Amino acid sequence: MYQTFACLASRLSFSASPIHQRLMTLTRSQMLYIESAEKANDFLESDHLIPPLPSSFCLNTRQSRPLNIMKTVQTPVAQIPVAHATVVAAPQQVQMFRQDAFQGSMAVIVKQEFAALELFGIEAKNRYRVHQSSPHPDARRSDGQQLLYVREQSDCAERICCGPNRALTLFAHAGYDQNSPVFIQMHKPFHIAGNCPCSRPVLHVSDGANTPLGRVEDPFSCCQMDQQIFDQSNQFRYGVAGPICQLGLFCPCLGDVVFNITNQAGEPVGEIRKIFDGCGELMLHTNKFKITFPNMVTAEDRALVFSSAMLIDLQYFEVNKNNQ
Repeated sequence: MYQTFACLASRLSFSASPIHQRLMTLTRSQMLYIESAEKANDFLESDHLIPPLPSSFCLNTRQSRPLNIMKTVQTPVAQIPVAHATVVAAPQQVQMFRQDAFQGSMAVIVKQEFAALELFGIEAKNRYRVHQSSPHPDARRSDGQQLLYVREQSDCAERICCGPNRALTLFAHAGYDQNSPVFIQMHKPFHIAGNCPCSRPVLHVSDGANTPLGRVEDPFSCCQMDQQIFDQSNQFRYGVAGPICQLGLFCPCLGDVVFNITNQAGEPVGEIRKIFDGCGELMLHTNKFKITFPNMVTAEDRALVFSSAMLIDLQYFEVNKNNQ
């Protein structure tokens, strides 16, 4: 009997294995209880620690005969309680704005595309491309990949007859063209352009699934171009304002038009800057903006600030372009 267990222990190369430790702790009474090598084989397999031994494996060096490993020995082995895990259904999560197509960029360049139809005095659908940029104040060009493609959806007759007053929806696609998934939807109802206090423009912002993110309002103001950004809970997030006495408003060649982004305390935290785009702006009537986002901004707030830049172009610079 002891030779049988000595043979088995010598065959096991992993001496620190649980099987080897189990053999070393067997008492003489337990060894006597196991009457044969076949029962010893079943005794070791009762823990399912290793796969069953092949039938050609021999425990006795003096006698080579196949072992019947299908027998079961009722060995008094202490049973280990097994913990049964209960799968609990997770509560339904509130749908959130998980995707950030801006990829955490601190600054982007928004460039309007040229539409040949506008050379004939006909208002065309606006299209924009958004690229990464550096937040450095002197950076005026994109230095990264394209992040968004923005296209307008509006009625043709309303574009021709109403111009910038028209109702429209801007779709920002997270990719190179309109075949990419929609990241932001921006809807502007019909309004009266100018300083009319009774009909001010507002841009309702939602994500690609049409879940509201907030809105951008342009209240009546006499001395400055002013916008207010609210989240989906109607909480004020940022203010965007710029003075009306800027050289870039009268002659784009003389300078940029700057809109400061302020937080709830009125502190400047970012900037929207209309950049002079050279001959492309003078001849092709295309606009170019640089958006410097606030620090530690969420994906929702970044989308709202971007929407504010879109409303600035539609409210202030689309009017000037049509009057040229």
